[in-house]
Amino acid sequence: MVNCTATFNCSSHLKDIHPSPATVVCAADPCTADECCTITPTALTCTSYDCSTHANDLTATPGQVTCSGSACTDTECCTVPPTPAPATAAAAAAEAPATAAAAATVAADIATLKSDVSTMKINIENLKDDVTGLLTKSTETGSDSGGSDSVKGYFMSFFDDDKGDEDVTEGFSNKGNKCMILLLLVALLYFIYIDR
Repeated sequence: MVNCTATFNCSSHLKDIHPSPATVVCAADPCTADECCTITPTALTCTSYDCSTHANDLTATPGQVTCSGSACTDTECCTVPPTPAPATAAAAAAEAPATAAAAATVAADIATLKSDVSTMKINIENLKDDVTGLLTKSTETGSDSGGSDSVKGYFMSFFDDDKGDEDVTEGFSNKGNKCMILLLLVALLYFIYIDR
């Protein structure tokens, strides 16, 4: 009586060796593969296959993918393209505070600029009123100071850059003399105002 041995080679057979080959009695000597190779091998699947070194991720149903060889391969198991990480949403959320801060800064700068422009307009209006008031007072006191046209001419010539070195009045021909005339005019108006 001949039995299968534990070293019987089932590599060329579709099935694996019997778990207790010594209990299998062969019909003849030597035993055949059909007599000793009786265990249907467990199907090799992609379950727990490591796809960490592959561009794709593990298939969605690894237990249903049967590998063709003695070991599974990346081509058989790593078939799912990776899902892009929600970096766009995270980046937008991270940038939101900075964007809001920048917008707030710009809004504050615009508000400050508007305020400055408004203040400048008020100052210009005040300056116009001051000049008008001075000219009016000069007109009122024209007989004491040489006439309104003369006073106005002195005053306006101080700001008139187009006249250059032209003789303005009483022989004065430069801006330094114009300043002196203006100062004298202001002093004269001051004393006239005080006398009233």
